[in-house]
Amino acid sequence: MKKLSDGSYEGSYVSVAEITVASKATYTNTFSDSEKTPGGKVVLTSYYHTQYYKGVKHYDMNFLKVDFSSTGGTLSNRYVQYGQTGYSFYKKSGGFVTQSAKKNISSNSETKVDVPDSWVPIYKGTCGSNAHATVKYKGKKYSLSAIANFLNNF
Repeated sequence: MKKLSDGSYEGSYVSVAEITVASKATYTNTFSDSEKTPGGKVVLTSYYHTQYYKGVKHYDMNFLKVDFSSTGGTLSNRYVQYGQTGYSFYKKSGGFVTQSAKKNISSNSETKVDVPDSWVPIYKGTCGSNAHATVKYKGKKYSLSAIANFLNNF
C-alpha cells in the first residue's frame, strides 16, 4: 500500500478474521427433578443440548421450566438459580468460565426461564438448576427444593 500526501492510503488490502465453526448441536435433552412437602410441590426441568468443538463434547443449557404448586399450603420465597461453570474451548483461552443467574418466581404456575445466549458451552464442570420455596402448612414451615443438574464432572 502506498501512503498519500494527505495521510490516506492507496492500494488494496486483505482483512483476516478468526472464524469459529462448531458442529451442529444435538436436539434438546432434558433433566428433571421434583419434590413434594406437606402443602407444596415443585417440578424443575433443565433443557440443554450437546455439541462438539475441537473434538470435545460440550454442554449448553437452553432454558428451564419450574412449576411451583400448592397442595393446601402457602408458598413464599420462590426462586430458581441456574448456571454453567467449568472449562470451555469456546473461550479463547480455553479456560474456566462462571455463568450463573437467579430469578425470583412470582406465582404458583409453570414459568419458563431463558438462559442468556451469551453463555458459552462447557465440557467439564457443573450445569443445571435448582429451585427453592418456603411452604407454610398447618402452622409449620417447610423448605421445598428440587435440583436438576445434568452435568457434574469436576
